[in-house]
Amino acid sequence: MRRILLASLLFLLVLGAALFATASYLLHDEQFLKARLHALVLKTTGRELAIDGLLRLEFGAESTVEARGIRLQNAAWRKVTKC
Repeated sequence: MRRILLASLLFLLVLGAALFATASYLLHDEQFLKARLHALVLKTTGRELAIDGLLRLEFGAESTVEARGIRLQNAAWRKVTKC
């Protein structure tokens, strides 16, 4: 019984380390972040978002987001017809 618990604990620790490493890698992958952010903005607003410059996230006691070269597509204007 003790051996099973120890093996389970070891498995959970390795799995947690793998998840942390993957998340850390993806949060530092600028192209991945730009693609996810573009998809989120397009789905939410229906407008294209382009980030031509730097995009960086830093987590900590004081989290920061730095982005440069951001362009958001203009909203489509609808023609209002009078009845």
